[in-house]
Amino acid sequence: MNQIEDLGLSTRIFWMLVMIYGSIQTILIISDIQDITATIQAASIVIFMLIIILMSWQMQFFIKTYAAQQNIKDEGIRNQQLHDYLASIEQQYTELRQFKHDYQNIMLSMTELVKHDDQTELQEYLNELKNKKHLNESLSKVSISELDHLKNETLRGLIIQKFFEARKQKVELDLEIEQDDLLIEKQLVDIVRIMGVLLDNAIEKAEEMPDHKVSCALIKTDDTVEISVENSVTLPFNLQKIFERGYSSKGSNRGLGLANVKELVNQNTNFYLDTQLIQQKLRITLIITGEK
Repeated sequence: MNQIEDLGLSTRIFWMLVMIYGSIQTILIISDIQDITATIQAASIVIFMLIIILMSWQMQFFIKTYAAQQNIKDEGIRNQQLHDYLASIEQQYTELRQFKHDYQNIMLSMTELVKHDDQTELQEYLNELKNKKHLNESLSKVSISELDHLKNETLRGLIIQKFFEARKQKVELDLEIEQDDLLIEKQLVDIVRIMGVLLDNAIEKAEEMPDHKVSCALIKTDDTVEISVENSVTLPFNLQKIFERGYSSKGSNRGLGLANVKELVNQNTNFYLDTQLIQQKLRITLIITGEK
């Protein structure tokens, strides 16, 4: 049942069962109309049931095969993500070296200006630095530097992966962690699943929006942790339907992620979900209580 649910085969199996039920009823109705003897009628039903059993066995084989194919596909996606991650790490390292080189040159040149006490030229130089686009871009790319404050390796890995996915889609992912040493000790599997869906949805939507921006904040106060994901949306926006299974602004068969989030939240008594639409910003907050 879990495989059927995860693979999205519930609808197909439902209609198959409806067709089987209709076929049995058709056999019974025709048998009554044609005055077929009970023996022949029973034999027909037994043969039909044997066919159904064979179909059921074939269906189980199909589900297992389909699940194996999906696992291979998912593994390929994970390998591609790992490749992109390593490539991005290499690119970040190169950019960091370039920025360090630029920074050293800037400091040396400013040191000389300070030595000669040339205030006019120093002011002009500072104004020029402010307008240097490539330096501003280098600084803005350090938008997940606050990850050092997050002490969960699983969450760190998830956020880093989503950061590079967003960057690949030309989406800016900003991270904010207010506490210096934020550690979540319980229910990490469900938290990672929920956070992954929220970030995926936000990044996918941010691709369409002019600002191309997603904000993620992790805040811990006393025994409560709040994880918020915010992105721009197109108005009018139906806030009531986004957690319905099958609903998606992208079309049919796309609205499964947030429905799964709702189910995971309902399964955990200390999980709460807060959804707000502030002007043109959709903010979804997972609230976790009972954390020390």
